[in-house]
Formats: sequence, C-alpha cells, structure tokens
Amino acid sequence: MTSQHIFKVADYVHVVNCQMHKHHRVPMYLKGKTGQITAILGAYANPEKLSFFDTKSGDISVYRVCFSHAHLWGGEGVDEVFADLMETWIEPVKETQ
Repeated sequence: MTSQHIFKVADYVHVVNCQMHKHHRVPMYLKGKTGQITAILGAYANPEKLSFFDTKSGDISVYRVCFSHAHLWGGEGVDEVFADLMETWIEPVKETQ
C-alpha cells in the first residue's frame, strides 16, 4: 500500500462492518459506525499481517477518528470516543439522496 493518505482531517468515514475470524484491530462497538477524522498519524506496517509473520504487505495509513458517545450508545451524552484506525477498516461516507 502506498504512503499517500486517502482521507484528510475533517472527513467523515464509516467503519467497515465485517466479521473477521482472524486477528483484527477494530473494536466491535465501532463496526458500522460513522466518525470524523481528527488526525493523520502516519503510515505503519499492518499489524493484522504481522501477526501472521507477513512482513511484505507494506505500510498502511492510520487515522485518529472521533465518534460521538450518543452515536455509539444512544442517549444525550456529549462525550466523544477516539480510535486510531487503519485505512483498511474505514471507507468514505456515502452521501444519501
């Protein structure tokens, strides 16, 4: 994967909601949720591949994504949850018509 970042700060992204039976680095409570990128953390070796001794998969961009507490669990809370997510686990928010 390239070191160029697909997303930028302030983009809204959707966390991919797929079930994995292998090692993965996304909390279940974030899958299928929408958040906003607050920082680009750089590009790093893919820990999901490294856990299976694959050192040739290349670097993946990592983003800090902010999720509202209310969006994750409902209610009136104003707190936020931040997660550092690999580019492979997020996708652009599709606009609804």
